[in-house]
Amino acid sequence: MNRQNKIIHKITVLLFSTVLISLWFVFLLIFFWAICFHWYCFGMLLLLAVVALLPFKIRKQLYIKPRLILLGIMIFLSVSLFEIAVNELNNRIAQLAAKPRNQDSLADFFLRDKIGIYGLNVIIGAVAYPLYPEAARETLFMIFKKPNGIRIFESDFALGSVKIRKVLESFRENLETHPGDKAEFKKQVFWPLSDYAFGNEESRYALALNPVDVSILAIKRNSRWDMEVHLQVRCAYPRNSYVTLMTKPELKMEEGLFWILQQAGWLHPYLAEYHFHLKE
Repeated sequence: MNRQNKIIHKITVLLFSTVLISLWFVFLLIFFWAICFHWYCFGMLLLLAVVALLPFKIRKQLYIKPRLILLGIMIFLSVSLFEIAVNELNNRIAQLAAKPRNQDSLADFFLRDKIGIYGLNVIIGAVAYPLYPEAARETLFMIFKKPNGIRIFESDFALGSVKIRKVLESFRENLETHPGDKAEFKKQVFWPLSDYAFGNEESRYALALNPVDVSILAIKRNSRWDMEVHLQVRCAYPRNSYVTLMTKPELKMEEGLFWILQQAGWLHPYLAEYHFHLKE
């Protein structure tokens, strides 16, 4: 092996080791969270991953096969026990949701409960990101306190929503007969909780925007309307709101559990604004 190949080999091994150690650390943290949250079925699966990814003698060929076998067992059990794990999560959420939720009962949620709920919020945000990036981002940003309480995103993702498009189309129709060169419009849009369910065509927008205040400023330039659209949504958890996130198997979430963390100062509500520009 020449010098160049040796350098490439060392870099490859270093990158592989770094990725493996990072994954091991992440799985280890999630494992401790699962045990803290009493989600033992999930914790057992994570323990297999922690052992398989253990950063011990990474370069030894002898240990590769046992690692792959453990990961294979974990994947098999994950598929086989998926419904059982979801039911266990539902039961744990129901246990915590059965506790009274008001300012006087915050002490009923122990530190272990709060850590478990906090971790659940982070995991929901991370897992949801590939499918629901806006809602996931809003969720994860609640971890960090914003001094002015406002976060602005330049994004027109809401144009994918049938409800938002109907609002814009209605406003455009009114512009056709509008006498002046400037027009303003405001409307609040709601989604039913049933739209939150995975697979619903409006779920991405309901999870991120419900409810949302739509503000439109239209200015006429050279006989054409330019529209500045602002969507404002309050990113905060209600005290009581049971929502269905999955139907098969059914997974229900009591958002009021995260309300407890808001009151305790662990999560920080804010206003999210989505800005985009449209031309006629």
